[in-house]
Amino acid sequence: MGFGKSKIVMNTFCLTILIVSWCFLNAAEAQTRLGSPLITTNKSLFALTKSGAQASIQHYQGLDAVKENRRELSSFYQSSARPIWIDRNGQLTNKAVEAIEILAGSWSHGINPERYGVTELKSLAYRLNHSNAVHLEILLSAGFTTFLKDLSGLNFDAASVGEVNASWQQPAQGEEILQSISRNYNLSNLVGMYQPQSNLYKSMRIALMGLLQKGHYDPYGDAEVTFFGSDRRRTQYGRRTNYTQGRFTENEKQKIQQLIVNMERTRWIQRDRPSRYIVVNTGAARLWAIDNSGIRLDLSVVVGKPERQTRNFVSTITGVRINPTWTVPASIKKYDFHPILKTNPRALSAKNIELYDPTGKRSLDPTAVNWSSLSPSQMAQYVMVQRPGDGNPLGRIRFLMPNSYNIFIHDTSKPELFDYGYRAYSSGCVRASHVDQLAHFVMEGSGGWSEDTLSRHLSHNRTVDIASTHDVKVYIMYMTVWFDNYGNLVYADDVYSKDDTLYSYLNGLGRVPSFAHDVIKKASLENNTVVVR
Repeated sequence: MGFGKSKIVMNTFCLTILIVSWCFLNAAEAQTRLGSPLITTNKSLFALTKSGAQASIQHYQGLDAVKENRRELSSFYQSSARPIWIDRNGQLTNKAVEAIEILAGSWSHGINPERYGVTELKSLAYRLNHSNAVHLEILLSAGFTTFLKDLSGLNFDAASVGEVNASWQQPAQGEEILQSISRNYNLSNLVGMYQPQSNLYKSMRIALMGLLQKGHYDPYGDAEVTFFGSDRRRTQYGRRTNYTQGRFTENEKQKIQQLIVNMERTRWIQRDRPSRYIVVNTGAARLWAIDNSGIRLDLSVVVGKPERQTRNFVSTITGVRINPTWTVPASIKKYDFHPILKTNPRALSAKNIELYDPTGKRSLDPTAVNWSSLSPSQMAQYVMVQRPGDGNPLGRIRFLMPNSYNIFIHDTSKPELFDYGYRAYSSGCVRASHVDQLAHFVMEGSGGWSEDTLSRHLSHNRTVDIASTHDVKVYIMYMTVWFDNYGNLVYADDVYSKDDTLYSYLNGLGRVPSFAHDVIKKASLENNTVVVR
């Protein structure tokens, strides 16, 4: 090789050495300036996330989303899982941007986005670098996990609002959700899987978004249906009010509150329902018998008075009792019978009621008891049983429905109440119209049951219990928003004041969106600069 060629090779070699050295020195300078290794590979990012996860969890320990998932987050990021939201170059992924947009729009589900740390997440995303990448990773995982928990069930202690945890859908587990998030690239579909699937929930969400975004009435929607309006429409027409940006009419505020609390309740309803079941909506005073074909029966019911409310719970009907006796509940003995018996001891006999001692075995003469000397608690110890007949408050059919509240679905001796718009008159039990049709629904498929069977037993006053071959689940709930027969949303009066109670509780937890801030608007990242690579 000639001298000229050797010189060229040598110059090329030296130039290469200089370029490599320059790159190395600049990289070293960058590392020194940033104070820690650059995130350049998925492996190094994973190591950084794994080591920094606990510090980030500690940093955000005051945020509900992190506090509620501390154990799950620690376990997930100490396992072999890779970062979910940051790519190998330490940049925000498309999936992360979608997640922040979804959380920012959680107000459309009636939930405050700040429960999920949305403001902090946006701030981290806009100034994303290797030093805050782990913070964003942990906070976004915590926020999205909590969001899906909130959508998937009752995510707080039900006793706080007078409910029983066992009756309602419990939220999905954090471990399951984190695994689903890490594997699923379409987060919108994932949200759709965890949120309620009912058309009612979807319609309420659309209505809430319409109120908060459009801020004006449908010109054909001024007629507000009052209590129990789906079957007997008593309407009141309010004066139309022009909408002013940032302000809501009282009617709009009321609707917003009702939509928020009823969407919350809808998230509690058990998802795995059987093929045949019964729903009693005490807020609507209606009963729906449902099977695979849809709503088989839509019946008016009478529910408990506001001072003696029908409880919300889940039970099972195991059969029917024809010509039932009625054992007077303690509340009725105390509040209804005690004042009457002080002046008229013969009132029990007039109502075909037998009196027994506290054991329930020895019959007593009501006129031989000094009712005036008894306190209400002493009076409650006596057993009072009304014999079967047309005057029996349970009517001719009572459904066998074991529960700890002594609440049942039954016939009534006062069918005229079914024609009323307001139907909160009972002492807690549910009185059903067309109870014979309901009995046929419950007993359908049971051997030996027929219309003739029912008629034969109703022709006398002997009490008969008939077991159903197939138990029927019963869901008793309180909803003040539901569909009318035309598929329109009905807004009812809150006769039990449960809407106010639930709304106040959720607001106290910081779960209700603040309508005075940006969270009521269509939240997205479109007005901000977020580089997605």
